Amino acid sequence: MTPQHERQHNPGAALRSSRTTRRGMTLVELLVVLAIVSVLAAVVMPVFTYARTYSLRTACMNNMHQSTLALALYSQDYDDNFPSFRTDPSSAAQPDDLVYWHDHFCRATRLAANQVSWASLVAPYVSGSSGDPNRYIGVFHCPADNDLLARPVTSYEFKMLLAEQTSISQIPVPTDTALLWEQWAYHIDSNMSEYDRRSAMNVVFVDGHAHWIRLSDTTTAIFGSGPDLHWYFVGSGNSKDYTGTDVVAE
Repeated sequence: MTPQHERQHNPGAALRSSRTTRRGMTLVELLVVLAIVSVLAAVVMPVFTYARTYSLRTACMNNMHQSTLALALYSQDYDDNFPSFRTDPSSAAQPDDLVYWHDHFCRATRLAANQVSWASLVAPYVSGSSGDPNRYIGVFHCPADNDLLARPVTSYEFKMLLAEQTSISQIPVPTDTALLWEQWAYHIDSNMSEYDRRSAMNVVFVDGHAHWIRLSDTTTAIFGSGPDLHWYFVGSGNSKDYTGTDVVAE
């Protein structure tokens, strides 16, 4: 009798055969599958994390480009001068108070009533703006900046040297002179400040180009006690060739 005829005359054998062919996964096989899935997740997740970080960094740089364009339009209307803290009576009334100018005008983190900052001055030059920078929080803020209460107007800092009634023609090396940079290093694992040489951040230069730089590459970090992008770098000795530049290696 053939196997087919045997199954037809022996239903029990057919049932045992069916159970055999539909055998489920053993515990060992299940553990192997879980191990493979875990390994794949460990490989893929960092890729997604990097992609998200890079995306936020790119969006941040795009915002800085728009802010730089607004600054350029502003300077065209004011005889090539950058926004100055002397535009604001509250700031102008603080003679030689660098801390006040830094926090109120260049960083816009300590706001008094009707406080003027670089962002509030250039806000009208942002497409569709009514002059209120808070309406355009996307342009003036880094998407990775998670503390908008500490930075209510902008995530970006304006170079203090340029806020001292400085014109574009007075900048000897526009390609290497910082214009705007992130107040904190938002795009690395540990948020570090603008004074930490371990920081890396987006920086826009006076000529309009933007670059991701490590602050350890700044002239003040290499030749001085910096990094400090706020002022004009005056080199001496071996660093004399870098006078007027903020970055040695881009």
